Amino acid sequence: MAGTINVGFSVIANNDPFTDSYNPNQQSIVQNITTAPFQAVASGIATTGGTAVTIPVTTLGVTVIQNTDATNYFTVNGFLKVKAGEQFVMRLVPGITVTITANTASCGYVIRALND
Repeated sequence: MAGTINVGFSVIANNDPFTDSYNPNQQSIVQNITTAPFQAVASGIATTGGTAVTIPVTTLGVTVIQNTDATNYFTVNGFLKVKAGEQFVMRLVPGITVTITANTASCGYVIRALND
């Protein structure tokens, strides 16, 4: 029996006199695989060389990467910046390894991946 993964996303900027909003609504993804989600919770991301995390999705799964630090940001594979407290939703190809590198001081992260 197929299940559903629901992902919602919106952006609202309000800085008088400029305002803007983008709300592409929620996306529902059919989830045919019933395996438990992968989750990695860690602290101590390196500031040089990064910390490699292999994400064991076997299908094109949905992944959330969250920065659990209060002040520092990190980058993912050198191009995605995740500031303190932020999270980012993305699709990854099966078996990918991401490298997370902290900016100025070590910080923590949560990665949660769902097969679909």
